Amino acid sequence: MFELLKDSEYDFAINIVEILQKEHKDIFEICEPFMISAKYLKTNDESILENTSSIVLEGVKKILKAVEKPNNENS
Repeated sequence: MFELLKDSEYDFAINIVEILQKEHKDIFEICEPFMISAKYLKTNDESILENTSSIVLEGVKKILKAVEKPNNENS
């Protein structure tokens, strides 16, 4: 999942998480930070982060930091 986000494959990552959440309801909580991260990275919509619970947001921030590209790679 990290590699998909690093490679800007946000739609693919979202699709995978949606499938996992449907097929394996017991891992919904594990998948949620990845879903939110992918949606945020795709849109850069700050309201996605603002509307996320603090518990989930902690995981999201770790994911975003892990997939963050250096400024010279953003082009």
